[in-house]
Amino acid sequence: MNKTYHAIKSHYHWPNMRREVEEYVKQCRSCLVNKSLTPKHKAPMEITTTAENAFEKCYLDVVGPLPVTQGGNKYVFTF
Repeated sequence: MNKTYHAIKSHYHWPNMRREVEEYVKQCRSCLVNKSLTPKHKAPMEITTTAENAFEKCYLDVVGPLPVTQGGNKYVFTF
């Protein structure tokens, strides 16, 4: 929303412009598909000790959603 507003603001101005631009972006199908309106929060990086033995430390992660496979899968579970 901010990028669109500032791009338009550099050339035009009208009453309630910011609100109208925000309303337009919220309803824009292309905007909704290509960019999330909510900020993504990442967990802070943590410094950990190195494992001394195999499987002393194990981590899990889920990657996706990805394009759906022929088997109907769209996530990857990593260990």
